[in-house]
Amino acid sequence: MGRTADIDFKFESSVDIGDVLSGLRGHGVSFTMDGGVSYVVDEDGLFDWIKVEQERMPEVLRRFAQADAGTTTIGISALLDEFPRGGDLLFLPGRRTISFLIEINRKNLSAESSFCDLGWYIHRLVPALEPFGLNQINTSDLPY
Repeated sequence: MGRTADIDFKFESSVDIGDVLSGLRGHGVSFTMDGGVSYVVDEDGLFDWIKVEQERMPEVLRRFAQADAGTTTIGISALLDEFPRGGDLLFLPGRRTISFLIEINRKNLSAESSFCDLGWYIHRLVPALEPFGLNQINTSDLPY
């Protein structure tokens, strides 16, 4: 049986995706893996992810900005270190919640533990997100 871990970051008001991604980059987060950027602009609940060359990131950011903030979920894969460890950032409709789904080389508490080291991820992400009005964090680590 596997486990799923995620962190929900809630904000006082809606956030601008481009600004948040820029802030994360300033804290060492990368959106490129194997020369590409994986993202989704989900309008229909099907979450059809696309991977494009990293040179197309400006085009991706334009697509994010043009999406209806009230109804569209935006997602992008993010790497938090060089190992790499990371997951998928999902900007939910309304842009007041960002979910981070920990899916890339998950860091557990120890080699013997099946639980995710959520503190490690929070330590990396909160300093980058707090300037945008972060006011709540919810975590989960559940079997599936």
